[in-house]
Amino acid sequence: MAHRPDIDELPDQSTDGLARGGGDPRAIWTRRGFLVVLGSLVVAGGVGLLGVQDAHRTVTDEPWELALDYPALARPGLDAEWTLTVRRTGGITRPVQLSASVGYFGLYEAEGFRPTPREETLAAGAWLLTFDPPPAGGALTVSYEGSIQTGYGTGARGAVSVIDDGVPRATVRFRTLLLP
Repeated sequence: MAHRPDIDELPDQSTDGLARGGGDPRAIWTRRGFLVVLGSLVVAGGVGLLGVQDAHRTVTDEPWELALDYPALARPGLDAEWTLTVRRTGGITRPVQLSASVGYFGLYEAEGFRPTPREETLAAGAWLLTFDPPPAGGALTVSYEGSIQTGYGTGARGAVSVIDDGVPRATVRFRTLLLP
């Protein structure tokens, strides 16, 4: 091996010459705290806690029952679905009219309701939607899906009612909270 004149002696370890000791305790605890927070976020994301969290609500006002599945917690840019199932004791044999909060559905970047309503009108902040009766008088399932838009702050509240002979009956109230 050739001798280099600029190196008289090789260090025993690669850490020779580096500072040793405790350093500033606040800096050490700040780094540890940051790593704990970062690790917690990674774990939360890995188990699905940072995605869309759905909720379910059911309201009965005889003869009507409304069952709603909706995003209770969401983040902008994620896909979410709002699904309402309408049942009537004795079956649904005539068109169903729903009244829904217009402002809530602004959360979604969507194409509209499925199935498509037979009739839609706006009245005093409510969306009046009329749907054809389901086949064989069964349950009517209405969905609204799309991506959650940005710019809605902390979220939105809404309500949906079934209208029976011009009178609001079973009403489900709901809220979607948005995380950054």
